[in-house]
Amino acid sequence: MNESPIATFLKNRHEPCPACGYDLCDTAGEACPECGLGLRLQLAPRESAGLATIAGASVISAGLGFSLLLWVVMIIAYVLEWGNGPGVYRIHLALAAGVVLGAVCLAIWVRLRARLQRASPRRRWLLVLACLAAPLANLAAASLVIFVIGI
Repeated sequence: MNESPIATFLKNRHEPCPACGYDLCDTAGEACPECGLGLRLQLAPRESAGLATIAGASVISAGLGFSLLLWVVMIIAYVLEWGNGPGVYRIHLALAAGVVLGAVCLAIWVRLRARLQRASPRRRWLLVLACLAAPLANLAAASLVIFVIGI
């Protein structure tokens, strides 16, 4: 019995449905079993899944590095008695939380990279944006402590 070209292509290949992201591996029909979208084969340039994976790791690493750098600067300022105000412990806490959050996010990102590469391009880039939110939130918290509460 002849298989359709789509079934042959999807045999043992993990490809997401363009509409719902369902894994179409070993799908025999001409439509997505999850959402019913008609499937067709076509040649087109494909976005590299590696680009989003690298972008996410880079964003997390940049946030982690920035938090760590600020924390080291604050420790040096504390040692040199430049920043010994009453709120200095708050800024150390905010920056330490940013370093820990960044390290945890990076570990999760690296651990789940294979799943990220199978995700739809839209979902991958949404996750990259979510990764950008963590260091920005930490920077906002640290800035709040420095400029509003004061150190």
